[in-house]
Amino acid sequence: MLYCCKCHKWAYKTHKCDIMSLIPLTKEMRPVADRLYELGFEVMSASCFTYPEQQSIYEHRISLRVEFKNQYPIKTILGDLATGWKYYTQIVGTDWPISILGYCKVYVLTEYETVEERIKLIVAELAAYLDTRDKVALRSIMMLIG
Repeated sequence: MLYCCKCHKWAYKTHKCDIMSLIPLTKEMRPVADRLYELGFEVMSASCFTYPEQQSIYEHRISLRVEFKNQYPIKTILGDLATGWKYYTQIVGTDWPISILGYCKVYVLTEYETVEERIKLIVAELAAYLDTRDKVALRSIMMLIG
């Protein structure tokens, strides 16, 4: 579904913001997309997927991914990321680099926590980490490098 980071609303037919502010987003990733936008990052998409690992009913691969519109020196800007999160560049086609913030792990189901609860926890940890960053300072850095 399309989401507007600018006004923090799901985009329907009556949405008034510029079409360039809309991104494809899975609902689980909304807190991360909102915080990254507030810090000055231009998010292209944010998604969450899970699927069984090698035909197992107890193991699921959790894959969370944020794609950016621009290349950012994330390590310099944000420092060490929350546990399990990695920043990398993926080349699409022959020469189009896409910057990605990603998380991918195999989760073993337990009777105490569902996959959905685990995803909420992972997203909440990254959102809490992003909340510790100084928004004014990061926006200034983004303006200088952009």
